[in-house]
Amino acid sequence: MADPLVHSAGPVTPLGGFPGRSPQPPHGEPPRGQLAPQPNGDQVRVQGAALSLRRLLRERVLARTRQLFALDDVAHVPEFAEALEAESVAELLGRLLSAQNQLAALVRPPLGAQRLRDLQAEALTSGAAETLELLGDEVPGEAAALVAALLAEFARRVRSHAADAVG
Repeated sequence: MADPLVHSAGPVTPLGGFPGRSPQPPHGEPPRGQLAPQPNGDQVRVQGAALSLRRLLRERVLARTRQLFALDDVAHVPEFAEALEAESVAELLGRLLSAQNQLAALVRPPLGAQRLRDLQAEALTSGAAETLELLGDEVPGEAAALVAALLAEFARRVRSHAADAVG
């Protein structure tokens, strides 16, 4: 006949013979009377907010681009695998400008180069401002810092392009 403990779902008595007094809690649980360490929820929330902020910024800039290019709302650029939260501001800006160029390719008749650059700049700045407006007091410091860095990188690229065109 089989041992009755093998068929039981109840706890097994520890080797010391004192039921319920196991020196090590099972499965990494904290000892009785101690609270389990709380996970750092702020870090997860901040990372989630940063990712949401970058997605919102991208969507608002592209929505403004479609509007200024007189494209209907169904005109979209393909979405590629992106690690938005890990991208630098320069990479984020590069992807935004690339997406704007893909939308510009849909405009008929095609825009001249200067008009295209003017509309892209306007869409970028107004989309960034709209992002901050939509966020309100939600994430003001982080949002303002990202938008400022993005616009500064854009201004740097414009100056570099202008210097290359002149020189």
